[in-house]
Amino acid sequence: MISVIVVRWNLFDTTMRCCESIIFNASRPYELIVVDNGSDDGKTSELRNTSKSWKWHNLEQVKMKVFRKPQSLPKAWNTAIDMADGDTVFLINNDMIFQEGNWMEMLTDLLNQGYGVVGGQAMSWNGIGFIEGALIAFPKKLALDLQIKMGEYFDERFILTCEDVDFCHRAQHAGVKIAQVVGLNAKLLHLADSTINLRASRGEDMYAIMHESRREFCRKWGLEERIND
Repeated sequence: MISVIVVRWNLFDTTMRCCESIIFNASRPYELIVVDNGSDDGKTSELRNTSKSWKWHNLEQVKMKVFRKPQSLPKAWNTAIDMADGDTVFLINNDMIFQEGNWMEMLTDLLNQGYGVVGGQAMSWNGIGFIEGALIAFPKKLALDLQIKMGEYFDERFILTCEDVDFCHRAQHAGVKIAQVVGLNAKLLHLADSTINLRASRGEDMYAIMHESRREFCRKWGLEERIND
């Protein structure tokens, strides 16, 4: 079974579009884990009640975790991974809208070919290749192995950005291969940076937050600080 994890902070309508697109375009047995990360839009109860009515082929169960106060994205992901019953984990941004039905096969087929981390977009930062965290898939066993070796799945020090770079870097240090699923992006619509833009509209200095995460990553790995890339 696949454990599909979606984290939201506000953006109720966008989250609903994301979850419904997963439900209507899923072709393999899966559970859906929704994390409400301290939303203050008054929609948490509506989301919980609506999720109880989600019934469609291949959807085996829906789980929900609610944080009263916002946590870092890695913290939300780690909590959901602990809740996961599946042997494969899909992390999906709540601004991803799936438009065709074979996206699950595209991810799982590549994992079955011997890759350990796959997703929609392969990128590079500071000379390190990684799969962008907006859509990333891996065996839960890999996350458990990284937790045993390094104490956690995703490093919770990274408040915003570099959590996906760090996860992939650690996986590759362990001999795991990563790969982009060619053609996957044509199957979806990505309303990119929806949460970042909302936070910025409330006066948060998103550049400063990302700046600090990049500095922390460079300190952790002993790299030259290339924070503006």
